[in-house]
Amino acid sequence: MAKPLRVLTWNAGHLGQQQWAELRTWLRTASDQYDVIALQETHWQESTEFDVEGWHCISSANKGKAKAPKAKSKPVPDHASETQTGKQPQTQPVHDDKRADGVMILTAPHIPKATIRWSEHQKGRVLEAVFQWKGARVHIVTVYQHVWTTSKTAQQNRDDRSKCLASLSKAVRGAPQRDTLVVLGDFNSTLSTSAGIVGTCTPGSPPHRSAEDAYLQRLVQGHGLVALNTWSSGSGLTFRAATSALEEAVRYNHPKAQAMKEWVADQLSQITTVDMEEVNDVLIKASERYFPRAPKPSSPPLNAMHRATKRMWARLTALDEDLASSTLSLADHEILVQDLSMWHKQAVTRARRQRLADFTHEVDQSTQSGNSYQAHKTLQKLRPWQPQPKTQLVNNDGYLMAAEEELKLMQNHAKAVFQRHDRLQFEVCSLPTLSAPLLSKHISSIRPHKAVPQNSASAAAWKLCSDSASEHLATYCNDQARKAEHSSLDSAVILSAQLKDTDLCFIPKPNKSVPQFAYQPQRGLSDALSRVSKHTREVRQMCAQSRLSRHSQHAGHRKPELVGGICFALDLSQAFDMVRRQDLMDTLQEAGVPSDIQGLESYSENSQRS
Repeated sequence: MAKPLRVLTWNAGHLGQQQWAELRTWLRTASDQYDVIALQETHWQESTEFDVEGWHCISSANKGKAKAPKAKSKPVPDHASETQTGKQPQTQPVHDDKRADGVMILTAPHIPKATIRWSEHQKGRVLEAVFQWKGARVHIVTVYQHVWTTSKTAQQNRDDRSKCLASLSKAVRGAPQRDTLVVLGDFNSTLSTSAGIVGTCTPGSPPHRSAEDAYLQRLVQGHGLVALNTWSSGSGLTFRAATSALEEAVRYNHPKAQAMKEWVADQLSQITTVDMEEVNDVLIKASERYFPRAPKPSSPPLNAMHRATKRMWARLTALDEDLASSTLSLADHEILVQDLSMWHKQAVTRARRQRLADFTHEVDQSTQSGNSYQAHKTLQKLRPWQPQPKTQLVNNDGYLMAAEEELKLMQNHAKAVFQRHDRLQFEVCSLPTLSAPLLSKHISSIRPHKAVPQNSASAAAWKLCSDSASEHLATYCNDQARKAEHSSLDSAVILSAQLKDTDLCFIPKPNKSVPQFAYQPQRGLSDALSRVSKHTREVRQMCAQSRLSRHSQHAGHRKPELVGGICFALDLSQAFDMVRRQDLMDTLQEAGVPSDIQGLESYSENSQRS
């Protein structure tokens, strides 16, 4: 019997230095288990082909843009291609998720490398590899579909996803019928049950993605493909994000979210006095009205061990009462307590054996039915219980601090760090006027799952109702600015506590890496290593070009004074804490920052709570 082709697909979710080292270690023995491995979302920036641990690796990536182009009064072409085609700079920021793409195909050492051919149907999204296997030709296509994201409009999401599916359809059409075709990847889509093509293990398509999922359904049916992972038992979902119902509705523009948005706008229109607390209360009521919290799950029924322990304690309490009422002697009480303890140990032992037998039977059933996820969950229940680690501070003597001592220590630390320098020199000036459209634009750009302070409405609610809430917030902020300007004339600046106070969270940072890359979005350790690698490569090229050949030496050319390069990685300790605030204000003034923007810091630092 011929040996089947063994394939594996995995969404790496960022193949950085640590993940790549673990993958290389695993590849040393993986050839005995798999013939082809397909990876998605590698976040690599260049397409390349190389060998690693005997495996042949083909990586497809598309270098993304760090920022969207800004609008200019006059079109100034930055590239030759723009000059030729006459493209104008875009006036709206365009989301670019190319940094999150990247697909890869790895073939085992026993597959002949001379027969491998590959092509990129869409860089970083659709990659095809062709090779010979057991006298036949095999086509491996790996796909990584665009994720439906709120940072793009619905039409932009549909366009990106449609282009990816069109590239996939082109790759499938190009494979001859006599060859073997295997399509692997992360489709970020669902299918509907279809006889002989799609199994019953499908979760169904959400309303916002019905058109794209229908396109994928037609693609599978039209080319006669079979969705293999829909025929095993399970929930039908390979991944589910841990988000609330409100976040999902805001993310996918659900009709229920639109109804909540209209209700909030109607309630805010009835508010006469502008107050942030009232706006926040309206958003909280709307969230509870349209997306109420799920009830807490009921406690599971008591198992045999718990029932035996409960009976033991009930019987022990009754014996203590009999002893107290003198209806039972002390000697008889001790004998009955020993017998009760022996019975409890035997009952617990029998219950544990039965529990282990039930778990083993459940794992066997899940394994036989092909539901490996359920088998893994069952095995996790057999793991011994471990307490949740808790971070606590200790004093100089090594003892744990109480809550009051920890708070006092953090207060002293914050004062030592943030009140190290003198206060800013206060100057009376006008504060900027905040417009409602600009505020709405920034509120709508936040992520639905962003953390918020305590007793505040969720970020998803603020994002959904940004249009109606921004009008009240802009009015409130402008009123506070006018009050601060009038109070400053009496040398006593007063600001609302809601605008002045902030929540400070202390987070330990063990083994901190380079801050410039650790605290910027879409940056990681791999980006820093890539920059170092690029610098060393440029140094080697410069050194190679500076070498003189024999003909150049004979011609009398002198060797340039170049011996190599040097690379510095600076990590400034407390870079922002040690800078005087007045120096920062002077820098803002030299940079030409408007005076009303500079006045925000001065008013905030010298203000009193209202």
